[in-house]
Amino acid sequence: MKTLVFLLAMLIPVADAISMDLELLKVDVQLVAASGSDVEVMHEGTTGTRGTLEFHSWEKHDNFRGDPINVLVSVSSSGELWVRFWINEVDTWLTDDDELLVDVRHDLAGLVPRSVPLHTFPDGSSLYVTAAPRLVEPDAEPATLDQQLMGLNFLCLKQAAVVLDDAHFLGRMSGIAARFTFDVPDFNLVTISMEQFEGYEPIGVFKNGMIHVPLGDEHEITVNTVRFGPNSTYLQGPFTVFGRLDPPEVDGAQSRKSARERVERRRTLSDARKVLLTKQVDRMTYAPIHRISSDLMRRPSPQLEEVLGSWGTRVPECNYSWAN
Repeated sequence: MKTLVFLLAMLIPVADAISMDLELLKVDVQLVAASGSDVEVMHEGTTGTRGTLEFHSWEKHDNFRGDPINVLVSVSSSGELWVRFWINEVDTWLTDDDELLVDVRHDLAGLVPRSVPLHTFPDGSSLYVTAAPRLVEPDAEPATLDQQLMGLNFLCLKQAAVVLDDAHFLGRMSGIAARFTFDVPDFNLVTISMEQFEGYEPIGVFKNGMIHVPLGDEHEITVNTVRFGPNSTYLQGPFTVFGRLDPPEVDGAQSRKSARERVERRRTLSDARKVLLTKQVDRMTYAPIHRISSDLMRRPSPQLEEVLGSWGTRVPECNYSWAN
């Protein structure tokens, strides 16, 4: 059976009053050919209330003496499915002179999927339409655009290196969140954010893609390759970094032990690689960062969830493939 050509999906406005549920109605339509156990989706599309999908084939079809195949699937303003099927020797548009081989209506109340047979050929193969109704989420209410609405206040980290005194690599962090907390053993439990949440004070500076946080005694922590928001926006700054510097929860010995245990648990590493990584941990002048956590602090706006998907309680990954 020849592949059919999907012509168009269009909305036809009418003046009927429509309930909100019907405005959210979408119908996924497939034109299907079946022969024995073989099933082929010839074409598919989606339409909504007051919408129409048209499937046409200008190619010759032996079962129809070379005449064009035409299928029209509509959804009325009352949520009724209307399927029409005809053969037209002149053109593909339905006219008063055309004989409808199928003219079927189905109520889509209850969102029950429908299957409408169109034709059974002499060889036993068949052509039919499936329609799967569903309701979509309503559009978010219009809001004033600001940095918080679209998450530009969120830190976006993708394997961001944490370095002590511009010389000692301590580990990496990933994710997109309103704040990140990580333990620098023997120094501080560090919390960083671009917002001044309750109990936060200015503790550092963001500039040219890096966050600098002094730890005292002339030591400084740097977080590299920092971006902002769901699109990994690069900014130069400088901007104030807010947060807290609390006493560390682990010391260097505990952190090294934990790092060695994490290496041993990684099943994808060979024994030789595990030995090498364990030696690197032991040779580090300063212990690696420990107990990294991040959170959103609040539910994202509907506009931001539309970009990244529904987060729930999950902290999403930073989409760094869009980075500048």
